[in-house]
Amino acid sequence: MHRFEFLSHSASREAPEYVLCGFRIDGVDLRTYVIEATREHWHREHEADGLGPAERERSLLAQHRGLPLSRLEDPVRHFLGEPAGDFSRAAVAELIGDSTGLPPGTTPLLGCSCSVWECWHLLGTVTLAPQTVTWSGLREGRRPEWGDLAIGPFVFDRPSYEHALAHPVRLMDDPSAHLYE
Repeated sequence: MHRFEFLSHSASREAPEYVLCGFRIDGVDLRTYVIEATREHWHREHEADGLGPAERERSLLAQHRGLPLSRLEDPVRHFLGEPAGDFSRAAVAELIGDSTGLPPGTTPLLGCSCSVWECWHLLGTVTLAPQTVTWSGLREGRRPEWGDLAIGPFVFDRPSYEHALAHPVRLMDDPSAHLYE
């Protein structure tokens, strides 16, 4: 089983009221897993852009931030695979132009570093079982051609996972703020 931590933190010191959520899996920020899984995809795309190695890496490191808690109708239900409102399966399917529909449990997990989650988002499938919660099929909503990323699946103890969602670890700053500098 993987260890899950649900975090909340201010988007910046200038906007302490704008609270984002994030995750650590086995003590590692989810964004770190995403960085490693998307590095080769990004490098292939950026070769044509003429960006230098430093610019490519900066772009890679700053691709995601957490979702704004104020836009989650119910964070616990959301991360149990039942997103609603702006994050519902229907809203996400419309956003990414997926007319065939998304699998049950498709859930936005991260948003864009520009703070507009619709710009660049990470989706995953959240599957519930009586004693476990599984995250699988993590993918970039704006790059369907990349397919499922080489991340996970992550299997969590359901009681511990639900407890973490109900009691997020409150941080003063984004634990990966250095990525955006």
